[in-house]
Amino acid sequence: MKKALMWVVLAVVMFGASGCATPTMSGKERCRTYRDITILNLRMANEDWDYIWLMERSSMLTQWHPHVGL
Repeated sequence: MKKALMWVVLAVVMFGASGCATPTMSGKERCRTYRDITILNLRMANEDWDYIWLMERSSMLTQWHPHVGL
């Protein structure tokens, strides 16, 4: 019986102590986080667009063949 009580007390202490360490955000902090995520996604979209247009291999329609792309 003592062992069971010891395990229950240990579990309560472990779960009780970990609850205090969880980060919480206010409404303003959450909005700021979503804004930062949106800004980063827009930056990545800009880089993807540049990759599509600037890193595309050249066509064989000219007599000069510049080395462009991968």
